[in-house]
Amino acid sequence: GPMIETPADSGHEFGALARRIVDSYQHAFPLTPRPYAAIAEELGAREGDVLACLENMQESGAISRIGAVIRFGQSETTDPFATCQKG
Repeated sequence: GPMIETPADSGHEFGALARRIVDSYQHAFPLTPRPYAAIAEELGAREGDVLACLENMQESGAISRIGAVIRFGQSETTDPFATCQKG
């Protein structure tokens, strides 16, 4: 499923920034220590504005969740953590 779930119309104060965030990151949420800073940098916004926008969208019900989705079962191993182990 998408990383940012949203209905088609989300009427909130962050309009353009919100649409850019959803359009850009609903299927490719950054897997970095500071994902919101990465989003802000790519969109030419401030991290605080991205966080406030996402919080506003979540509180208003425009989006239901924010975060990465890790998909297991796309490799030959049955152990989903095998690729994370050193050795």
